[in-house]
Amino acid sequence: MKTQHTQGRDVAFEISDSAKLPAHPVVSVLMLAYNHGRYIGDAIEGVLLQDVDFPIELVIAEDCSPDNTREIVEQYQRRHPGLVRIVTSGQNVGMLANHRRALAACRGEFVAYCEGDDYWHHPRKLELQVRAMRADSTIGLVHTDYDYRVGGRVGRSLMASDNRPAPQGNAFHSLLRGYWLGTATLMYRKDVLDSFESAGIPEGEYRFGDYSRALFTAMRWKLCFIPVSTATYRYMQGSAMNSGSVSTLRLRQSVVKCRRDFMALAGCEPDDLHQIERNEYLLLYGNAYLARDLLAFDNAAAWRRDHDPAWRMDVRHRLRRILIRIGPLHALVLFRSKIQWWLSVRRRYSPMTIEQQRKMAASAP
Repeated sequence: MKTQHTQGRDVAFEISDSAKLPAHPVVSVLMLAYNHGRYIGDAIEGVLLQDVDFPIELVIAEDCSPDNTREIVEQYQRRHPGLVRIVTSGQNVGMLANHRRALAACRGEFVAYCEGDDYWHHPRKLELQVRAMRADSTIGLVHTDYDYRVGGRVGRSLMASDNRPAPQGNAFHSLLRGYWLGTATLMYRKDVLDSFESAGIPEGEYRFGDYSRALFTAMRWKLCFIPVSTATYRYMQGSAMNSGSVSTLRLRQSVVKCRRDFMALAGCEPDDLHQIERNEYLLLYGNAYLARDLLAFDNAAAWRRDHDPAWRMDVRHRLRRILIRIGPLHALVLFRSKIQWWLSVRRRYSPMTIEQQRKMAASAP
């Protein structure tokens, strides 16, 4: 069945079977899909894997992918009409509009995220998170530990293995210091997300949606962390988060703006604001160097010179500035950094299939 409604400049429609879908799903799984034909099956299978005693629905927002993503999700919808709903349209609308129309379609009390290139490997992910939500009405967001996949290798339980701080409780200031949440692990209360949508947050000014939603939630609600790895973030060359050094630089600049906007919105400045911004400008400095953006590099250097007494524009800084100007030499720098990253992955991550991950999670106590 197809139902239509107007959504911005385009007409969105839904492919679903209302007679077979649950009337009142407890959880809506929101899955953004664009050009994910190679991976979307793994993402959907992770939802089918869930061992729950409450009704759920999977809302796939397919944004007119140029590959076979649409064909694959329609096949799953026909095989699982009691679970899968597809929201799409006749033309690509972009990530922000695609998310908005998907969220508007979600009917569950809770909304769990899993983008089309990531996947869940734990069969009780939703059950664990719903139980936590039901236990405390002040919790607006539940997240868990997660794995990281690069090709055929997997880094297990990143937060635990890297000793990363897990934001929980009153976590607004913690999130200002760094975003360590695994997006594929997130579950929100639906009314929290609706509040975010109506709050007038300038989402279009940021190059992401997950961080601003989490900051908004942490201003008003508690966060809950479950120390179990339930989902896997898949590294994909060319994805929104992995599109090269220039894209990474723009993303980092957007993070700085987002943090400042939310500090102004909350009317607060953390005691360690200087350290937070110092860390951010250190990353900006490095990203600008790799992106060969001389203006951003000089701006970051100027900030460090004015705010970090221990930093000096020394010989290494002047050498980096020269390398930015010389394309072939800078290309060698980029090549070296990529080789170092791949060697780090091979050293730290283990060969592992998705099936092995899921068997390990299913057998864990």
